[in-house]
Amino acid sequence: MGATAIFTMLNAWDEFFFALIFTSSYAAKTVPVALAEFIGRHSVNWGLLVTGGFIASLPPIILSLLFYRYIATGVLAGGLKG
Repeated sequence: MGATAIFTMLNAWDEFFFALIFTSSYAAKTVPVALAEFIGRHSVNWGLLVTGGFIASLPPIILSLLFYRYIATGVLAGGLKG
């Protein structure tokens, strides 16, 4: 579990780093890079940062709630056996 957590964190960090470096226009920025722009050198715009994070988290939450029945059925039927 620990190794999986470490690899997942490194993968997410690399994805953020590459998106930060290779996007030059505002329209091409990913959500995490756009949210990181609310953090300034001397201040953090907490209102916009929290609002953006909440809005960005809505699609995965809605999708997981819509497909919960299928996810639970797959897990209970042994779909995660190795």
